[in-house]
Parts: sequence; C-alpha cells; structure tokens
Amino acid sequence: MTIAGPGADKVAVSGNAATRVLAVNSGWNGTIDGLTIRDGKAPGFTNGGGILNSGVLTVTNSTLTGHTSNNIGGGIYSTGTLAVISSTVTHNSGWKAAGIYNSGTLLLTGTLLENNSGMNDGGGIYNAGTSHLLMNTVSGNSAYFGGGIYNTGALTVTDSTVRANTSNSNGGGVDNRGNMTVQNSAFLSNTGAFGAGIANSGTLMVIGATFNANSSGTFSGGGIYNSGTAAVENSTFYSNVAYAGGGIMNMRALTITNSSLVANMISNPDGSGGGVYQFTYSGTPTFSFRNTIIAGSVGGDDCAVESGAIVENTSNLVADGSCSPALSGDPLPGALGDYGGDT
Repeated sequence: MTIAGPGADKVAVSGNAATRVLAVNSGWNGTIDGLTIRDGKAPGFTNGGGILNSGVLTVTNSTLTGHTSNNIGGGIYSTGTLAVISSTVTHNSGWKAAGIYNSGTLLLTGTLLENNSGMNDGGGIYNAGTSHLLMNTVSGNSAYFGGGIYNTGALTVTDSTVRANTSNSNGGGVDNRGNMTVQNSAFLSNTGAFGAGIANSGTLMVIGATFNANSSGTFSGGGIYNSGTAAVENSTFYSNVAYAGGGIMNMRALTITNSSLVANMISNPDGSGGGVYQFTYSGTPTFSFRNTIIAGSVGGDDCAVESGAIVENTSNLVADGSCSPALSGDPLPGALGDYGGDT
C-alpha cells in the first residue's frame, strides 16, 4: 500500500479530532509520502492517535500533527517496523509517548520531533524496542519522565540534536533505563530535575557529544545524572547547572576519557562538584577518569567524591586540585566552539 501526496504543505488527511487516521495491520507493508496527517484521536483508552502500526511502515516527507491519545502514542504507536524519514512530528499529545511509541524497530532520519507533550513518559519518543536516530532534532518536547526521549530498550542517537526539552523529574533530554549509545550529538538547554541532559539508570555510552546549558536547577546532574553504568569519551560539558554535579552526578559507575568539563555551575552554596560529583546513599559508587580536564566550575569545587572510590585517575588536569589529579592550575580554556578537536 502506497499513499503518495503532492507535498505536506499541499494536502492534509484529518481525523477531525474524532478518530484515528490510519492503521497498518500485521502482514501489511505501507508507504506514506508527501502528506500532512493531522488531528487524529485514538478511541477510548486505546493507542495511536494518528497512526497505529503493527506491520511495516515508511513515512517520508510528511507531517504528523495535532494527534491525541488518552493512552500511548499520540502521533504514532508502532509494534512493527517503522521508518520516519525527512518528516516532522509536532504538537501531538498522549499519556505516554506523545510523539512516537516504538516496541518494534524504528529508524528515524532527518526528522524534527518538536513540541510534543506527554503526561507521563516520553514527550518526543518512548522506545521499548530497537531505535536508531540519525541526523534528527528533538526539540521543545515535555513529559514527566524523559521530556525528549524515554528509553527502556536499545537506543542509538547519532549526529542529532536534543534541545530545550523539559521533564518534571528524570531526563529533560533523555531518560535512559535501557541501553543507549550516543555518537556525535548535542544536548543543549534541556531542563529536568535529575539529569537535565540525560538521566541514566541503565547502560550509557557517550562518544563525541556536547552538553551545554542544561539545567537541573536545585536538583542534581546538569549534564548527566548517572545511577547506572556510564562511559563518556571525547565529549564536552560546558556551562551546565545543578545543585550538585553541574556537569555530571554519579551514583554508581562512571568512566570519563579524553573529555572536558568546563565552566559548569553549582546553583546553591551548599552544593558540590561543579564538574563531577559522586555520592550515594547505599552501595559503593566508582569513578574512573583519564586524560580529562575539569576546570572553571562556578559556585563549588571542580570535583567532589563524598562516597565510593576513584578507581582510576590517570593524566588528568583538575584546575583546583580536587580529586587528586596529576595536574592542577588554570588550563585557560576558551569559550565553547568548534576548534577542530575531538571534544
């Protein structure tokens, strides 16, 4: 089945805020191109206000907007195979997964997820399956957990921007409770109580990412709040804000390699760890770091370990000498910008 329109700005298919617009059943293969699909509503407490997919569906050059669900998947609810390419998913709402819910396989490429609003988990995306986000923007979405993305499955984010999303609790940008890999992506100006950029209670690998201007306000983990296992490589944390752990708050297992944490801020005089803060109420958290710069923290020390252990501390520079680095002193960092390096 193929539905081809002349362009998303020319033709709209509407549910008139009364009914779901489209369902693709198991065993069916569908393609939608060049349409606006709008104002769908999932009946009762069912899922998928705009599209319900249990087959194979590809959406290209299209806009999904104004859909609602009293349950899961305001824009799209997919348990099958879904690809959304060069499209816009915006202004959808749902109890969970306001934009897209996936428990199957999802490929999202060149797509804007913007201003979707979830009451509970996942403003932009709720992933419980396998998802790859490539060259997308996730912006201005909101939910109680995971303003931009809520993940319990396997999630890869590559060459993407997660910006200005909001959560009331964990994960302004992303709340990761599964397995997540980040490659060459940016987390900018997100807001959330615990982990404004990313809240991680699963397994997280971050390579070549930038965390800038994320804010946890009077809570913890401006850039990342880690209560799982997290590894950060070749990444930059600049001017993030939290009560404790302006750059990163660690409560379990954290490794940082070849990275810079600069000018991160503590929002309260009783807070600690502008760059990195390690603390837990139970268990023994661990922190390993190598070839890393932590400097210029505002309102608190650069690095604070109040419980647990530093298990590796190799060739690091911490400007104020906290966390016993090999080197201390001002590294004279410049403003955040692209200087051709890895971080």
